[in-house]
Amino acid sequence: GYDRREVVGAKVWNTFVSISPQRYRELWALVKKRGTYLFETSLINKSGASVPVEVGASHIDFGGLEIVFAIARDISARKASDQALRDSEERLRLTRHALDLAQDIVSIMDADGNRLYVNETFCRFTGRTREEIFATKVWETNPPLNEARYRALWEDVRRRGTMSFELEMLARNGERLPVEVNASFLTFDGREAVCTISRDLSPRRAAEQEKKRMEEQLRETQKLESLGVLAGGIAHDFNNLLTGILGHASLARDRLPEQHELHESLAQIEQSSTRAAELCQQMLAYAGKGRFIVGAVDLSKLVG
Repeated sequence: GYDRREVVGAKVWNTFVSISPQRYRELWALVKKRGTYLFETSLINKSGASVPVEVGASHIDFGGLEIVFAIARDISARKASDQALRDSEERLRLTRHALDLAQDIVSIMDADGNRLYVNETFCRFTGRTREEIFATKVWETNPPLNEARYRALWEDVRRRGTMSFELEMLARNGERLPVEVNASFLTFDGREAVCTISRDLSPRRAAEQEKKRMEEQLRETQKLESLGVLAGGIAHDFNNLLTGILGHASLARDRLPEQHELHESLAQIEQSSTRAAELCQQMLAYAGKGRFIVGAVDLSKLVG
């Protein structure tokens, strides 16, 4: 932005802010010694902005007059591009770091079954290193798949854009691990790929099994409760019948002469009815409509 008359005759360090008088003398000596020298610096334009430049300097002996011929090139665009590249690499490192810390299993693969990327969670989940994973095809570590099925699944994801399905992954120890897979088709740098984000289904499967077990246990409990209600009703009605049998047997014995031959039969009826009544009481207790009598018993008498 300067007029030539403003620059000619001015000191170099007036416009090249990173070059002090001392630094200028050092550069002069260096260029004289080497003959040519290439370096980067900054100059201040007329508006006061700093402009990065690349300077190519050559020492010339012009009829006994030593001069340095310098060509400066604006490298603002290159600097901006370099900075953009560094920023992109930093974002990529940050993204990879975040993916490695994620709980989900992340993988990127191509149409031929090669994995292009896996996160650290993938490695921990399968017990495999990245080198081992990259050396195998996708279908080699996903038992339900073979090459034909993988390519068919790839085309389905490519056509739909996104898909969700369940699959098994083969761990290094041979264990089959169930996972839920969310697959998305993507393109980058002209290449087609599928990114999958998977979650371990083992906790969910375990919870479902536990729920199923509890539901089955609840059904069994309800069956037992129904059986108890039924048993209680039968025992109650049967107990009423036994009461009548006992009463009539006792009345019949009282009305017979002491030496009558039916006394023994009626006594047997009373004894059997009493035992049946005790059984009814046990059934009522089982059904929750009776009560247990807790006390000490003589096992020898009970068994005898």
